[in-house]
Amino acid sequence: MNKLLLRSVSALVFLAATTASAQVRLVNMVPNSRSGETNQDAEPTITVDPLDFNRMAGSAFTWDNLDASPMVTATAPIFVSTDRGNTWVLAFIVPSKVGATFPTGDINIAFGGTLSGAPTHTTSWLYGGTLSSATAGRPMTVLRAQDPFDPAVMTTLDTRSGNVDQPHAAARTAATGEDKLYIGFNSGFSCIAPSRRSATVDLSQDAKITAPTLSTTVIESRNNACQNGFAQVPAAHLDGTVYAAFIHDWCGSCNTPRMVVVRDDNWGIGATPFQALTDPSDNLPGRFIAPAMTLASGVMGQNRLGASNVSIAVDPRTSDRVYVAWGDSGGANSETIHVRRSTNRGVDWSPSDILTATNAMNPQIAINDLGTVGVLYQQVVSGRWETHFVRTTDADATTFDTPGLSLATQDATTPAATFSPYIGDYASLVSAGHNFVGMFSASNFPDKANFVASVQYQREVDWVNHKLFTDASHTTEVAPSIDPFFFEVSIPVPQIQVPGDITFDRTCIGAKSTKTLNVCNTGKDDLIVNAITSSSPSVTVTTPSSSYPVTISHDFCFPFQAKFDAAAAGSQTATLTIPSNDPTTPNTSVAVSASGSEPDIRITGSPNFGTVSAWGPGEKTLKVCNTGGCDLAVTSATLGCTDFALVNNPFPAIVSHDFCLDLVAKFTPTRLGLRTCNLSVASNDPDTPVVNQTLTAHTPPFWSLHAGLVAPHGALSSTVRHGPTFNLDYVYPWRPRWAWDVRFGISTFEGQPGQSDTKLSTLSANVRYTQNPGAPAQVFFNAGLGMYHFDPGSVEGGINLGVGLNIPLNPRFALEATYNYHTTLTTSPTLRFSQFQLGLLVSF
Repeated sequence: MNKLLLRSVSALVFLAATTASAQVRLVNMVPNSRSGETNQDAEPTITVDPLDFNRMAGSAFTWDNLDASPMVTATAPIFVSTDRGNTWVLAFIVPSKVGATFPTGDINIAFGGTLSGAPTHTTSWLYGGTLSSATAGRPMTVLRAQDPFDPAVMTTLDTRSGNVDQPHAAARTAATGEDKLYIGFNSGFSCIAPSRRSATVDLSQDAKITAPTLSTTVIESRNNACQNGFAQVPAAHLDGTVYAAFIHDWCGSCNTPRMVVVRDDNWGIGATPFQALTDPSDNLPGRFIAPAMTLASGVMGQNRLGASNVSIAVDPRTSDRVYVAWGDSGGANSETIHVRRSTNRGVDWSPSDILTATNAMNPQIAINDLGTVGVLYQQVVSGRWETHFVRTTDADATTFDTPGLSLATQDATTPAATFSPYIGDYASLVSAGHNFVGMFSASNFPDKANFVASVQYQREVDWVNHKLFTDASHTTEVAPSIDPFFFEVSIPVPQIQVPGDITFDRTCIGAKSTKTLNVCNTGKDDLIVNAITSSSPSVTVTTPSSSYPVTISHDFCFPFQAKFDAAAAGSQTATLTIPSNDPTTPNTSVAVSASGSEPDIRITGSPNFGTVSAWGPGEKTLKVCNTGGCDLAVTSATLGCTDFALVNNPFPAIVSHDFCLDLVAKFTPTRLGLRTCNLSVASNDPDTPVVNQTLTAHTPPFWSLHAGLVAPHGALSSTVRHGPTFNLDYVYPWRPRWAWDVRFGISTFEGQPGQSDTKLSTLSANVRYTQNPGAPAQVFFNAGLGMYHFDPGSVEGGINLGVGLNIPLNPRFALEATYNYHTTLTTSPTLRFSQFQLGLLVSF
């Protein structure tokens, strides 16, 4: 029957958990009378009376004084509310001790589901587990209050001593009337538990009777190197199924910690409870639900990290469906939280996380009566504590609306921690019908920008100047501290849900576009929608064939048709107003964005051919694109020069929006140097009817070999005569008239009678200017600096001036005749000589 119920719930019910539809209340729980409090109210837990959601109780490390001084009374307070968390007062009912430095150790409370018969207030019994400051050594004590709204001190039902830690309470009233109570705790930390099995549950089959019996069960079936993790968390279902989750094998150097879930199918009754679930690896009770983990350690955002972050929740509709959240190491001083689930009573678990959050801790998980899963966690992001609440949005409850609701974001460095933990080793989350109720600790620095918009303080606060005060006169300022915050995420019934705003596709002027406007009912009653109106005449909603009003049953959507008439170009906006019988949002607004569009030409691709060899032409593909919303009519693409040509020209043609056509241009070098050409593309783009693009290309450099005669002048001619000369040149043109070249030459001067020959090696760099580029015979001038090595002789520096005639044979070859006059500048006397050469230039 339970499985049939699950299958019958449609996906739209789960859309009720989306952020867009959430109604959120956030309240700082510190009462107005304690506005001067500066305590570090960490480690919060909350519980809701299942018989009346208006009755709530919360606990934290809260003193009976305002500045965390030693206790002045023998009772520590809890927070209580009778108006569904809108206001909170303190009830001083937890046993403590005068002079105690802490009001309590860990404290965790839970309402049962049976009216207590208290004479002053109508309430269910309230139970709790705490590390009591009333007794030396802080034993774990099980507490009960008949009336948590009355000052009577809670009754101690049980005491467990001996290195106990972190109690977690769960209470459920059976159909037969008993208040079943489960307190999970770590019994024997510091490696003192027998066989190092410290995971323990204290349980009572009816905790409301005058003298209830509590039994202690070790729920770990395997030996540990030291102990179990600090948190052992129970979760009970009304059908008698009880789960508990804990970390196996915690120690400082262990490498095999595992998340474990145990189960009992009959309230934990019997001599050997919590053994219904075994692991196939060893057939021992306790199912490993994930691979071995690395335990978190260090400090994150001033809060210590450890093996405390464990939470478990069972679906109230079927005990087959159970979820576990936990934290492990995310690296040094960092924690990562994980969520996994089982749909067959803990036998098999999702092979990977259905939710993961990094740099996060304090995961708490709860499931409402629709099967929506909520997860609360606190995360350090850019040096700030962010408190997030996420929920599932699908029928299978595996997809979360991450990042969901951001409840608070406060500086993680202020205020400074006064003890550890800073905000707590856990937060708290429970369900209340359709809704989720939670409690977390955070800085109370009063800046509304740091909280969800609905935030309310009971303290005296100046939101404008971001200050806290002791009383209504606002004369004595109070330093920020850590406070507990209550929140409730509620789902109104009926409830309108519009998946999102409407964005029309770009529409050509004179045309019309349509979009579906889905209006959904994520509530439980019929949603009635009246005529939808628009703020702009260009956007309308077509009246349904059945006319208005339109009735939408729960779990369904109605597809209204919105229409945009593009009468003008440019962006346009409108607001659709949807009136309905949703009591929370009777008029829902939907933002509409649209754009009247025109064609928009874009030419992409590089127009620079670079250096193109004369031995083969170069090609470039340019794309003529339409980034507008209407068809682009390209009428022509033309070039205005001879060196370039269009070898693939598809125009005239129509280019549809978001599409391109290729235009291929070719460059064939005919002259030296940089060549440019204008490409002109004409179209019906109203803004740029003609687009001009400059194509550029370079011809490659030339290599040349020159040979000729070298002749001495002046003083040099007294010892040598003319002789042969050879030059190897590298010529690089960078403009039609300009080029630079590098020359390496070897010459031999024949000696005068009675004198030896002189050999000369030269290396020079020249600038070259062509007088008439493009002519059949081109005259050029050149000049430059060089190095001259005379043998016999030395290396000298000098200059040369020259003139030449270049006769191109074709783009690859040219003949050249040159005359250069050389003068050395570093000799005395100055050595001068000239060269007459003929050469062949070759371009590659």
